[in-house]
Amino acid sequence: LATTLAILLLVQEGRITWNQPIEKILELPRSSPVARFGVTLSHLLSHCSGLPAYRPYYFWSRKHSILDPKMWTWQRLVSGPLLYMPGERPLYSDLDFMLLEWVVESVSGQPLDRFVERRIYEPLRLERTGFLLGHAPPFTASEFASTGMCRFRKQRLQGVVHDRNAWAVGGVSGHAGLFSTARDLWNLLGELYRAYLRGDSPIFAQKPVRFMWKRRKKPPKTTWTLCFDTPSKKNSSAGDLFPKTSVGHLGFTGCSFWLDLSSGIIVILLTNRIAFHPPTTQIRRFRPLIHSLAYQAAQNMLESDRNEPTP
Repeated sequence: LATTLAILLLVQEGRITWNQPIEKILELPRSSPVARFGVTLSHLLSHCSGLPAYRPYYFWSRKHSILDPKMWTWQRLVSGPLLYMPGERPLYSDLDFMLLEWVVESVSGQPLDRFVERRIYEPLRLERTGFLLGHAPPFTASEFASTGMCRFRKQRLQGVVHDRNAWAVGGVSGHAGLFSTARDLWNLLGELYRAYLRGDSPIFAQKPVRFMWKRRKKPPKTTWTLCFDTPSKKNSSAGDLFPKTSVGHLGFTGCSFWLDLSSGIIVILLTNRIAFHPPTTQIRRFRPLIHSLAYQAAQNMLESDRNEPTP
């Protein structure tokens, strides 16, 4: 809800295209595997770039006292090996979105947090959405729940990005660091849905939003659109009621949202599975249950009065 929407706006403006090779945007050397094997924006957005799911850049950069850890991380990211050919199979990767942040900053000429704040969050009056360690937001760290003790940083985290790679580069990263509330996220997702349904959003255009939310046919067995996930056939985190015409996403710390594109029902869950050690895995059972219960309640409201919006 930061990096992807920044890319969406840049596509709308014709400054980049969905299938544009990354090397053409970032002017990467041909020795880079990302350049050599033709990784595109779509590969990154649909998590089939061939990049690994994770690398501990935070550990390596801190060990060597890097002066510019973000640029150092980006350069190491594009010079590292791919696990498989782009488009061959899906693998959710933090690295995909760390690289997309570089794309946003390179094309827009602005840091990611400033770009999305000025172009999206401020126009929508999202007063509790932003990156706490980047450009000063209109809220404080004390407003947000703690995500528990970080043994690496030796402190309890509250209003500080939990992800270590994002923390090591200053708290703003393409894959982590965004803080928000359920009301703000409902307004943001509602704006995207209005663009999808009627094309009457002043921020998002209908055609690119619909393209973004179209389920990919390749690679095989993928559930991804561009950035957004769709319900899997079995054991979906969305529960049993969200139809296949739904999009959503999960967050590592316990957050999630699902949006049914056929009815407009939105369910947002902001909870915390990592405040205690060890982190609970019961979220895997809880998520589909709460998503289904909330969906059923919203569906009942729609049936009772179809003229009212359903939160």
